[in-house]
Amino acid sequence: MPVDQRATTASPGAASIDDRWLRSLCIDLLGRPPLAEERQAWLGQPRGRVIDELWSLELTWQHWLEEQLYFFMLIDQFRPVGTSLDEVPGRLQRGAMSAAEALHRIALSTSFDLRNPGADTFVTVVMEQFCGIEVQSSKRELEIGKGAYDGRAGVFMGSRAESQSDVVEIAANHKDAARYLVGREYERLTRTPMPKRERARAGKRLYREAYAFPDFVKTWLASDAYAERVARGAPMSNR
Repeated sequence: MPVDQRATTASPGAASIDDRWLRSLCIDLLGRPPLAEERQAWLGQPRGRVIDELWSLELTWQHWLEEQLYFFMLIDQFRPVGTSLDEVPGRLQRGAMSAAEALHRIALSTSFDLRNPGADTFVTVVMEQFCGIEVQSSKRELEIGKGAYDGRAGVFMGSRAESQSDVVEIAANHKDAARYLVGREYERLTRTPMPKRERARAGKRLYREAYAFPDFVKTWLASDAYAERVARGAPMSNR
C-alpha cells in the first residue's frame, strides 16, 4: 500500500515496540543495537514515541551524516576530520540546517574535492550522486558543467554557472536532487525501491519544503514497507 508522504509524524498506532523493532530502529538510526538502558526505557513503548525520541537525538543525525559520507565514498584517507562538517549533526538536530544544505556542505569540502579530482570526475559525481543523472545520456550538461568548473559561464541544469561552487549549488538545490534523495533514503531504510509515483510526489514536496525530510523518515519508519522489512529481516552490510 503506498505511503502517504503528506503525513507529518510517524503514526503506527498504539502498537508497542518489541526487541526486533527496537534493534532495527537503533541500527538504522544510530548505527548500533540498543544499549541496556535504552532497551529498559523503550521496550513496550508505542512505536511512534520511540521513533520521535530517536529522531530527536543528535546521535541520529551523526549517523545520518556518516551514511552520507559513505555514500560519497568520503572514507579512510578522504574522511573529513576537524572541518565545518563537525557542526552539521547539531545544526540538523536543531532544525538550523536542511538535509539538502548538509549535502551541499559535504560537496564543498576539501575531502570531496580531493576524492573527485578534475572537472570530468567532479561534475560527473555531482550529477550522478546528487541528482541520479546518467551522464552518458546527458553529455551536453556534463560538458557545460565541466566548462563552469573551469570558469567558463554557461547554463548548467537550467541555471547559470561559472564556477565549481556554482555547479555544486545548482545540483544540490535542483528538483532532481530532492527526488533522488528521498528515493535513496527510502530504499536504505526499507530495503525496497520507492514506487515512482510516491518518489515523484515526495520529491516535489521536499523541493518546496526543504526542512520536511525528518517528516518523511518518520513516516517511512511507521509504514507497511518498513514493517515488512522488519518482519522478514534484512542482511547487514559488510561495513
